[in-house]
Amino acid sequence: MNTGKFSRTILAILAFWVPGLFALAPALGVPVLKARIEVESRIVTAGDMFTNAGDLAAKPLFLAPAPGTTGEVLLADVQRAMARAGINEFDAAGLSSIFVARIGLNIDLAFLTKLIAGELVDRGIIDSTQTIDLTLSRQLPVLIADISALEPARLSDFQFAPGSARFAARLFVAGRPNPVELTGRADRLIAVPVLTRSLGRGDLIGADDYRFALVPARLALEALPPTGEELIGKTVRRPMRAGTTLRAIDVVLPTLVARNQTVTLYFRSGALFLTAKGRALDDATLNEPVNVLNLGSKKIIRGIAVSGGTVLVAGGTAQFSPIN
Repeated sequence: MNTGKFSRTILAILAFWVPGLFALAPALGVPVLKARIEVESRIVTAGDMFTNAGDLAAKPLFLAPAPGTTGEVLLADVQRAMARAGINEFDAAGLSSIFVARIGLNIDLAFLTKLIAGELVDRGIIDSTQTIDLTLSRQLPVLIADISALEPARLSDFQFAPGSARFAARLFVAGRPNPVELTGRADRLIAVPVLTRSLGRGDLIGADDYRFALVPARLALEALPPTGEELIGKTVRRPMRAGTTLRAIDVVLPTLVARNQTVTLYFRSGALFLTAKGRALDDATLNEPVNVLNLGSKKIIRGIAVSGGTVLVAGGTAQFSPIN
């Protein structure tokens, strides 16, 4: 084996690769500056600003901008901050400045609705299954809270008038120096039945003829209970369009006996069973009293409607003129 030739080959390979390794060493061994970073907390660390920060990652460097905003940091400021942290070498990656964006939590109308609803639950004004419709007196400003805070936003001095549903409060937002004054209305929402199709007077209501919608309680004082049990099988008193809220006064039991309708009167007592023909003098629904003119005796008899065209009579039989 020619060991001299082998040795010269190894040296040639090392001469080719080693300078490259030495050239790469600084880039691999020092922190490298990032062009843009996002942080959640109020402190920007070396780990936020640099890749390859290693054991230096937890070193604090800057105060972050306000939540929801972005700030520019010049390279000279980065150099001074790194020097104060005891770090004298880093790779600027050709940058003259970097941008630091601070992530925040948007305190919007939906967030406020949950916050105020929680306050009303705590006070026993609504229960945990209910929600509210929130209307503010003034447009809500842009509010971005510190997302790292244990309590991003809280209410203070909360006042509520149940009769009008009006409220007033001060809102403290984490990361914002001054509170925001809030006023408006927090209406409790309840489920009410709403027609899904138009109905004519006397039309029966079926299970597919209505759905439930949430409306402010102050607008639904006469609405039916949310169970809907009082709807099925009833009729509407007047023509009603699809989308109309059904109230208790809008529905009645179906008319079983109509005024001037010929009806069958019947009386039962033990084995005795009598029937007669009559003419209804009133409209009547199930189990509702109705006056009927007995067509045989020409006397007015009072009974109750029990089915379509049928009236049950109580009392004696003297008023009856039986059907032949």
